[in-house]
Amino acid sequence: MECLRLQTLRNADRLNVSTMSKPATETAFEEQSLRAVGAIRWTRADVDRMEEIGILPERYELLDGEIITKMGQGMAHRRAVSSLIAWLYRGWQSEFLQSQASIDVSPEDHPTNRPEPDLLVLNQSMKTFAVEPLPAGIDLAIEVSDSSLRDDLTKKAPLYARAGIPEYWAFDCRKQVLHVHRRPVGGRYEEVFQISGSDRVAPLARPEHAIEVRSILS
Repeated sequence: MECLRLQTLRNADRLNVSTMSKPATETAFEEQSLRAVGAIRWTRADVDRMEEIGILPERYELLDGEIITKMGQGMAHRRAVSSLIAWLYRGWQSEFLQSQASIDVSPEDHPTNRPEPDLLVLNQSMKTFAVEPLPAGIDLAIEVSDSSLRDDLTKKAPLYARAGIPEYWAFDCRKQVLHVHRRPVGGRYEEVFQISGSDRVAPLARPEHAIEVRSILS
C-alpha cells in the first residue's frame, strides 16, 4: 500500500501529512484521509493555506480536523445523485438547490469542519449567501453513501444536528436504505428511522413532495 507524504507549515512548525491509497472500485465512493501527525487537528485556515500552495485535491471535506479526500464516485453513487437531483428539481427552483459544495456549521464546529453534502435544499436563494450556506438557511442535507456510510452516520449526523439543520438524509447505496434524521435537539436528532423498497418519505419542508426509496436507484 503506497503512502503519499506531504509537508506544510502551521505556526512556523513543519508537519507531516500522510494519506493511504486504496484501490478504486466501481461501486464504492472512495475516500482517503489526510491525518496530521501527532494528533494535530487541521483547521479551515490550514486547508485554505494548503489550497493556496496547491497541495490539496480538487474535492475534499474537513471533518473533525481530518481532511477527507474524495477520490471518485462509483456508478451507483452517480445514479443515486442524478435521481435525487431530478426529484428535487420537480419540487424546488434551482436557486434553492445546491450540489456538492461546502456549508457552514455551528460556531463551535466551524474551525475544524467544512463538510460538503452531496445535495442541499435551501430555504432562501443561494444568491443571498456571501460564501457558504449558513445552517439557518438549510432545510435538508442529503448524503449518498457507500464506503462513506460510517462517517455519514457517526460524524456528519451529529455535526449537522449541532448546526441545527432540521433534516438530514443518508442514502446507503449498497443496501438501498435511506436513513432519515429529523428534529435536532441538544446536538442530536430526536427522530431517526430507516426506510427502503416501496417506502415513501417527504421532507418536512415540503410534505407533499415524496420520493419512493427504490426509485433512487431504479
